[in-house]
Amino acid sequence: MALGMIMSCLIAIYAQTTGSMSGTVTDPNGAILAGANITLKNDATGLERRTVTNDKGIFGFTSLQPGVYSVTF
Repeated sequence: MALGMIMSCLIAIYAQTTGSMSGTVTDPNGAILAGANITLKNDATGLERRTVTNDKGIFGFTSLQPGVYSVTF
């Protein structure tokens, strides 16, 4: 039981120290851009993550450490 409580506390702490980012990519006329390549870069560490927008132009990143990020597409 104690192990279960410790695991619950660790999960709660982890959940509070990470974040997420999402958005929708459109062109200047407001049309969605499906299949756009997205790069997310942590400005302090240089760590990059990549994804591609879905058919609705939506992208998302989860489990992000606190920090300042740059997004390019």
